Amino acid sequence: FTPVSGSRLLVKNEVDQDQLIPQLCKAIQKHAIQNGLSSMHWLFVPEPLSTALNKEQHMVRRAVQFQWFNRNFRNYDDFSATLTSRRRKSIRNERRKVQEQDVQVERIYGADINPEHIDFFYQCYQQTYLKRSGHRGYLNRDFFTRLYHSMQSNILLVIATRNGQPLASAFYLFDDKQLYGRYWGALEDVNNLHYECCYYQGIEFCIEHNISSFNPGTQGEHKILRGFEPIYCYSNHWLAEAAFQDGVRRFLRQEDSNIETYKANAAELLPFKIISDN
Repeated sequence: FTPVSGSRLLVKNEVDQDQLIPQLCKAIQKHAIQNGLSSMHWLFVPEPLSTALNKEQHMVRRAVQFQWFNRNFRNYDDFSATLTSRRRKSIRNERRKVQEQDVQVERIYGADINPEHIDFFYQCYQQTYLKRSGHRGYLNRDFFTRLYHSMQSNILLVIATRNGQPLASAFYLFDDKQLYGRYWGALEDVNNLHYECCYYQGIEFCIEHNISSFNPGTQGEHKILRGFEPIYCYSNHWLAEAAFQDGVRRFLRQEDSNIETYKANAAELLPFKIISDN
């Protein structure tokens, strides 16, 4: 359910991937044909696995996500110093405007999270889905309760309050290497609060905890100007109908050149200072 690249294989014993992938692909294709299934799709796979699947006629498709990378920053000011003066001033203004609206923002994680925090986050989660999509979200309350009981040490909540009353929340998961921004919701609109809760607080958390990267989720060119860099992510696809497979393969070749151009153009918009070799 989470758009994060990682292993998608669960096997009983340790096996050599070079041996496993060809066998697995043949078995999947056989199963699909025997059962009248149209296709097989691998989503958000690591690049080496994508390359291996491509060799077995599971076509590769590249897309672009935006991630923030911790380059051994000592504190937030250390990161901010890598930005151009214009962007540094703009971000400072965004953050100041949140404070000027009498909003306080707090990061709560691990053992400091309690069931009331989860209750409030879920209220925000549902409110945002109702506003955007007219339903209460894909995940139910029990899902987040189970996460709280089984993975509390891997949860970060950012909660915004005004005069002691909570008004917005962002939900993250993290390990010792990466922070994953997942959900955000607010009970009222506050200018720039989304950027504060979903980006700047996450960056500060990564720096404080020596976490190497921050994946805030898919989409969003607005992330570029806040220091999130374009990277490739990969999926692989196999179609049972040979003519359809051939047509999609030709489309992917055409699309891929546009993806390369998009990534290059996005990189040119990054707000970092140009450092001279001299």
